[in-house]
Amino acid sequence: MKIYLCGSMRDCELRDQLLDALKDHEILDPNSHKLTDEKSYTEWDLNAIRECNCVVAFMDSSNPSGYGMSLEIGYAHGLGKTVIYLDALGNDWRQKYFGMVRSVSRTVQSIAEFQHALAHRDAD
Repeated sequence: MKIYLCGSMRDCELRDQLLDALKDHEILDPNSHKLTDEKSYTEWDLNAIRECNCVVAFMDSSNPSGYGMSLEIGYAHGLGKTVIYLDALGNDWRQKYFGMVRSVSRTVQSIAEFQHALAHRDAD
C-alpha cells in the first residue's frame, strides 16, 4: 500500500516509530524530496497525496504549527482518501485547534492504536 506521511519534518521519536510501523509499505515522504521552493514542494506533496492509498498524519510538540499538515489532510479528505491521524499533542495548548482534523480522520492516540487503524482502515 502507498502511504503519504505528513507531520513534523523534524527528526523526532514519533516519526521514527511511525516509519518503523510502516516498513512493509511504500512511503511517500515529503522529508525525502529535499525541495525548498514552496511551489515545487507543494506540487510534489499534493501529487503524492493523489497517488497514495492512505494518508498518515501525526501532530506532536515537535511540529511548530500543523498548518501544512492540516492542508494535506483537508486535500486528502476532499479526494476521499483514508486519513489516520495520530494525535500526540496531549495537553498542548494547540489541541483545541485540531477539531476539524479530528473530524475528517480516524484519530488515534498511540502507535498501537495506529497499527490497528491501519490494519482495519476500510472497516469504518
